[in-house]
Amino acid sequence: MEIPAESKVHILIHCPQCRGDIEFLEEAQVIHCRFCGTDLLVAGRKGVLRYVISPLVSEEKKARLLAQEHLLKSGKRSPRAGEATLFYAPFWRMQGTVFRWVFGSKLMKDPMRRLGISISIRVGSEPGGEEATVSTPPPKERGKVLLSRVLDHTIPGYGGLELGLSTIGIRAQALRLQTFSREHLEMRESFLPLEVSLEKAQADAKWFSNLFFEDKDWIPEVTLQRIVGLRFSVIYFPLWYVNCTHEGGREILLLDAVAQSPVQTIPDGEPILNRLRGNDTRKSFQFSELRFLPFRCPNCGWAFPFRPLSILHFCPTCRHLFGEKEGEWAELAYSVIPSEKAPPPKNALWVPFWRCRTRLESSGERMETMADLYRLAPPPRVVDRNRESRRPIYFYIPAVKFRNPQAIQNLGSRLTFVQPDLNLGSFEDGSHPLTAGGSLGVEDAQDLGLMILGALIPWANRKAHAWVQKCRVELQDPQILYFPFSRVDLFWKELTTGISFQHNAFSEDLAEPQR
Repeated sequence: MEIPAESKVHILIHCPQCRGDIEFLEEAQVIHCRFCGTDLLVAGRKGVLRYVISPLVSEEKKARLLAQEHLLKSGKRSPRAGEATLFYAPFWRMQGTVFRWVFGSKLMKDPMRRLGISISIRVGSEPGGEEATVSTPPPKERGKVLLSRVLDHTIPGYGGLELGLSTIGIRAQALRLQTFSREHLEMRESFLPLEVSLEKAQADAKWFSNLFFEDKDWIPEVTLQRIVGLRFSVIYFPLWYVNCTHEGGREILLLDAVAQSPVQTIPDGEPILNRLRGNDTRKSFQFSELRFLPFRCPNCGWAFPFRPLSILHFCPTCRHLFGEKEGEWAELAYSVIPSEKAPPPKNALWVPFWRCRTRLESSGERMETMADLYRLAPPPRVVDRNRESRRPIYFYIPAVKFRNPQAIQNLGSRLTFVQPDLNLGSFEDGSHPLTAGGSLGVEDAQDLGLMILGALIPWANRKAHAWVQKCRVELQDPQILYFPFSRVDLFWKELTTGISFQHNAFSEDLAEPQR
């Protein structure tokens, strides 16, 4: 089964059951060993993980030959490559999805310019007067647009050294990453210390999120932006340190052990060697480590449906819901939204949503009721202000990921705008409901709060734009609610509110895949 993931980074581990090699996509939460047939939950992703890229040039002899060839090509006479040392340089990797609402004006396509038509006017009243071509500014229309893009960037994690690499580029996505193991700990002197702080990496992530992220047809007046699912890891990249001599003197050549090419020539390599040997620059940092749990229901022992991207796992046998917390299985409470119009069909799909009580605050003003929210985002219907002043604001965010990231906020904002009156229930005893896998965690859902608010605000309400730009959105008391959807032609349609999405919009299949 191919997983539509945000990145195509492959992780290589040894199966804890049979020690066979398991290669899986970085986004996968559940993996399968093709040797022993074991399904495993990947736990321990909270925090900062460490990975190592294996060198393609692993022998000292080959590294020296590559260095000598480079010296000959660069015109050095009598080149000799002496002692060579393989070492690893740390790089911070930052990943997430950036969402940005842009409120402003859009440049419209000018049909006259597109057809090559210009306007000429005659200067003066005489028949022989001069003609001048007048160019009119392109017309504009006010509106708003939601932009999104994936953030995946690396920066050096070492400090005070010039190694010739400002980033490792797409190589992390093209090569296999190995998890940092005990064997690597025993090679401590081969790894440069991590000197750039996590706080510095977080600040750089905010800066990189603004690069190359604009629509040339839009003139922004107000922007709302969030990085959703922001996470950090450290990747150790292999380099060769080669001591070289020639008729012109001595120099240190640094070789890329993956691309098999030189990256930097330095006159003195002692600063690098001192960092590798010494402990004065090695700061303590608490890294996370991957753990693997048997992928079976802790309550009844039956296997969960195999959905690689899911972090919420519903057991259709005993109807209990579980997730991973601090490396162990943890049971999660949930509720079911029964259909008021008619009982849901037997083939209904139950889709999980996060419901969070929401508080909005900007410029000293706080909004906590639906009456407050409707002042910012008036609904297209008559509302009872007294009734709405007693109803808290609830934001609804799908607990599933879609192939198009914007579909998450589209579905969430529509359900939030409806604000349905709900009667919470549970699945019937003896039932085996079909549920969509929950692949969006509560932290990511809370990060989407500002984007949901941006979807609710009318594009023409400038007063609301100024208020929202400084708004702080607090999503509290998260609950998991399962809504029933029924298949109608090419769509899944919710039975109570009527909201819908395309049947192939999910990031993973509903049925258990053939392995």
